[in-house]
Amino acid sequence: MNVWRKSGWTAAALIGGAALLLVAQTRKGGSVEEAAMHYNPEEAEPATPVETAKHKHEAELMAIEGVEGVGIGLNPVGDPAITIYVRDPSVKRKLPAKIDGFAVQTEIVGLIDAQADLGAAGGRSPK
Repeated sequence: MNVWRKSGWTAAALIGGAALLLVAQTRKGGSVEEAAMHYNPEEAEPATPVETAKHKHEAELMAIEGVEGVGIGLNPVGDPAITIYVRDPSVKRKLPAKIDGFAVQTEIVGLIDAQADLGAAGGRSPK
């Protein structure tokens, strides 16, 4: 499990799982209150038009050979864009220039290969 902490928030992600647990800590009168919230991106409703466009087209984009991931970013002028992570530059010609009116940008990331959580195996590769 990966755990991140910043400004009273703790986020823990289970490697290989889709769930993310967010824990908020607040101080009231010297005591600490904690609240855990379950977050599963598969269950989340898109909140913005660019999220809706990404959600709507993500499966078809991931089906393209060489696409490693789909995300949301900003184009060079700061407008929302759909970012597609690709294995190599040749994949770019298979992709649309726009999706539902949002610019498509690519990032070359190479082959993404899931790795075992070595922390769970005591620092050793699982057998």
